[in-house]
Amino acid sequence: MEFAGLFSFIAGLRRTQLCCTPTPAREPLVHLILMRHGIAEDGTPDDARKLTHKGERRVEMMARLLDRFGIRPDVILTSHRVRAIDTARIVADTMDLDSPIAKTDAVDLMGSWDRFEAVVNSANKDRQEKFVVMAVGHQPQFGMLTNMALHGDEATFDLRKAGCVGIRFSGAAVAAGEGELRYYLTPSLAKRI
Repeated sequence: MEFAGLFSFIAGLRRTQLCCTPTPAREPLVHLILMRHGIAEDGTPDDARKLTHKGERRVEMMARLLDRFGIRPDVILTSHRVRAIDTARIVADTMDLDSPIAKTDAVDLMGSWDRFEAVVNSANKDRQEKFVVMAVGHQPQFGMLTNMALHGDEATFDLRKAGCVGIRFSGAAVAAGEGELRYYLTPSLAKRI
């Protein structure tokens, strides 16, 4: 499918096709949103880099798009780096969420799949139906998390700044290789929807 056809396809999707709706049997499921931080300032120290104005605008646009499709996180996990924290706050503010924002090393640059899986599943342990978790972090780690979720391998995937990947897991837990890709949205695509 060429790009123009892809844009038409995504624009024509109904809200329920992009968000994770419970199956008729009300089986539990986890909807994972991996969002890379927005464009950040250059400089050091790396931990203190803030989002640029353009980065903030792109994150707001992505948050509005997710909200428009009814994709609202129950919890937001973020790395301790300022650009990721700012991204998480902008998402929460734009969507007017009461969702907690939790800092965790599981979504930082050196985080592993096993640690990430444990943190997400721990946050979800008491849920009976759907659980929507957003993680805000960095490349190349989020590319690895995407591939681990979908294919069970650590190959990398290029997740654009302020872009997000939606992955659905049937059942009440995330597990390597068990995810189903629901969408991959970038700011340039979001402008056209």
